[in-house]
Amino acid sequence: MSQFKELLVFGNSRFLDSVYAKKFIGPLQGTADRAIGDKNGKDITTYVAGITGDGSSDTITITYGDGTTGTFTTKDTQVTVANNLTTDDATQALSAAQGVVIDSRLQTVEAAVAWTSWDATP
Repeated sequence: MSQFKELLVFGNSRFLDSVYAKKFIGPLQGTADRAIGDKNGKDITTYVAGITGDGSSDTITITYGDGTTGTFTTKDTQVTVANNLTTDDATQALSAAQGVVIDSRLQTVEAAVAWTSWDATP
């Protein structure tokens, strides 16, 4: 293998094997089989290339640029929905139907308050 401190090439030239350089000066054209760093010098093999989940578990798999994978587990949260206004369980959510019931009751109260106020007209 030949080593050069500086190699100046003018015109069209072709290297028949590999070219290794710490730095290139000037614009480059063409394609490369692979790159290992971004414009800031960060190793792109650590970039996320894909994220998958099978939908039946809480595990998410991350595939990195170098083909390695990592996983993390999400918290499986299930909410029980109460379809009544008598529950005192703070972990349950009220159903939309109960929201309609509450809204109707509030409108009734508002109408009664308006009817009994001094400036209301029946």
